[in-house]
Amino acid sequence: MSKSRDKQSDAAGADPGADVYHQHFSVAFDYPVHFTRKVFDPENDLLVRMVNRLGEKRVHRAAVYVDSGLHEAQGDLVGKIKEYFHRHPNELELAGAPQVVLGGEAAKNGWQVVEEVMWTLGNLHLDRQSYVIAVGGGAMLDMMGFATSLVHRGLRLIRVPTTVLGQNDAGVGVKNGMDEHGMKNFVGTFAPPFAVLNDFEFLTGILLAGQRSKGPAKEIRVVSSRNNHGKLHIAFRCFSA
Repeated sequence: MSKSRDKQSDAAGADPGADVYHQHFSVAFDYPVHFTRKVFDPENDLLVRMVNRLGEKRVHRAAVYVDSGLHEAQGDLVGKIKEYFHRHPNELELAGAPQVVLGGEAAKNGWQVVEEVMWTLGNLHLDRQSYVIAVGGGAMLDMMGFATSLVHRGLRLIRVPTTVLGQNDAGVGVKNGMDEHGMKNFVGTFAPPFAVLNDFEFLTGILLAGQRSKGPAKEIRVVSSRNNHGKLHIAFRCFSA
């Protein structure tokens, strides 16, 4: 943060002798986007490395949220997540049982789900050095990012997007939000994730059976309209899985 000082002008109607300080600040964000397979296989240490990427050398508390649609398609996923934490006790502590939350666009429709997530995070006594791990589609990630950004002005969010669009758009961006006042994304924040873990195995599951055909067209539109080379690279990786 820097300051600059000048005299308030008479035209502004203020005391000509008053001092004015102009505040200037910038915040640099950096977060990795990883590509992997079987992210919750205990032999895959990517998640462990991500929570340790700042070199804090401690056990990290985390709350895990799973998209309801994903839970229906992969009923054993919650058990795999529990086992992953159990196998890495020196790095990870599961703050509470993994929570299944509403997925799809309904997750963003009003405050109910957001408030439920915030209430749970508060009851788990997570602080700004704790982690929230969101596993699901783009709409669920939007909602989770919004809720997480409001608690203590931002917890550390690790996104695990599980759909083609999630891995290309919502999962890797910095926008979070929900629908309100009859408008899409009427309420929201800009809050980057701590890390993004794109697991190709999710794209081969039955949850994606009906999404493969419409994923590329959506992403070609996103890439061409934004002209974002980073997006193009990510889209290519996802479609070639």
